[in-house]
Amino acid sequence: MRNVIHNFKKTEQPMSYIKFTTDVSNLIGELKKSDQYKNRNDLFKIAELMTRDKWIQEKKYREFISYYLESYDTGGGYDFIKPFSDILINDKDLGLYKKLWRGAIKIVKDRFYSQFHNWLNFSLFDKIRYFKRLNGNRKNATLAIKLYLTGLKNFNDQNEYDFFKSELKLIQKYKRRKPTPTSDKRNIDQKLFWELIDESSKNVSLTYEFMDNLQTRLSKFAPKQIINFQRLLYLNISELNTWDLWALAYIVRKGCGDDEFDYFKAWFITKGSKIFSLRNDLRILSNDFEVAEDPQCEDLYYLAQDIYLFKTGDSFPNIRLPKTEILGKKWDEETLNREYKYLIDKYK
Repeated sequence: MRNVIHNFKKTEQPMSYIKFTTDVSNLIGELKKSDQYKNRNDLFKIAELMTRDKWIQEKKYREFISYYLESYDTGGGYDFIKPFSDILINDKDLGLYKKLWRGAIKIVKDRFYSQFHNWLNFSLFDKIRYFKRLNGNRKNATLAIKLYLTGLKNFNDQNEYDFFKSELKLIQKYKRRKPTPTSDKRNIDQKLFWELIDESSKNVSLTYEFMDNLQTRLSKFAPKQIINFQRLLYLNISELNTWDLWALAYIVRKGCGDDEFDYFKAWFITKGSKIFSLRNDLRILSNDFEVAEDPQCEDLYYLAQDIYLFKTGDSFPNIRLPKTEILGKKWDEETLNREYKYLIDKYK
């Protein structure tokens, strides 16, 4: 999945870095035993590329993105990620494609704007002296955005394309986007969070209608409150991390892997506070729980992040939350049929 993951699993990025570099180190040890490689002085690069290909083959997509953003924290490495980026384009995986390139762009864009802010306060002599370095960082930022835009042409996301096209023009002119105005001055706490969810779910039958309603409402808030919404979203989703709800998702969908369970939990949030309040009692919940579509809503994880980006021009800050364990009694295929027969009978 993208970043409950994106930012929610941000705490796992150093672990991905350690795992990747450990795999690289182990591979270097193996390569040194081979006559073909033992005298090479570029073993790290060879092992890094081979490990990259192995991780991609094993579909460790999110872990690989985490490694890349952790390792190439000063920017660049676009040739290194190109094969992976091409796979995401071919698979039409817009979510992970955004995660990869937004992260890459954030690194070089933040670096450029930070240096530009300092450069404005330099003396004339130092401005001339450091302009070449500043211009180099500007070129790095524009290159990353151009590469992202080229790939975006393969997806149906005109808003994303138009936004980064305008970002490119601003950076080329040494300018920065001004935040859009805020019309709703309220602070988003748990009560208001569920008011927004419930209001957005009224008189809708499909998830995309809910998302349109929520986007309209959430866009009126200040950037800080949009961050609060995302934090509360993650906290409420963590309340759904139970084996019972995973069983429900598995039965309703006729199968449900790790990622699909994450998307199910987001979809469960869209059903409103009443359904959420029944999360720990499946028998009562199932009486009112009807499914008219595939119960998946990956986009909810990114809605606040996208609104924040479009309002401020800045990437969404990292939200570090503790990783929660799945609560309840673990089931398998055999015990599922026995323990949850009432759900199987209802949703067969």
